[in-house]
Amino acid sequence: MESTTPRLTAARSLEVDCLLGVRAAPLRRNEVVGAILDAVHADQQLVIGNHNLHSAYLSAAPGSAQTFHEFDATSTLTFADGLPIALCAWLASPRAAGRRPWYRVGALDWLPHVLQGLSDSQARV
Repeated sequence: MESTTPRLTAARSLEVDCLLGVRAAPLRRNEVVGAILDAVHADQQLVIGNHNLHSAYLSAAPGSAQTFHEFDATSTLTFADGLPIALCAWLASPRAAGRRPWYRVGALDWLPHVLQGLSDSQARV
């Protein structure tokens, strides 16, 4: 089932082609958390991807590129987890104008907030 909540649509609209062919959105923590919680509360499946410099390398490395791109194609939302990717996404995105260029969101930035938002829920994460 395709996820289509308003916050997810807004977050996906910022995804751009970045370094070495990966796509990512320069999102803030609250945007990632909001998109995830909206999808969970709407009972929609969500596959989250994030990119850093290592994943950009894997996307081009012999032997791993095909597997990497197959997984990447299944992700519902992909955001920047590393500063080089965040800067590339910011530079490449005309929609990111007015946003500070150093937004990157690692799992430790958003995961506790998602889990707290789901504390009263029966959702699977």
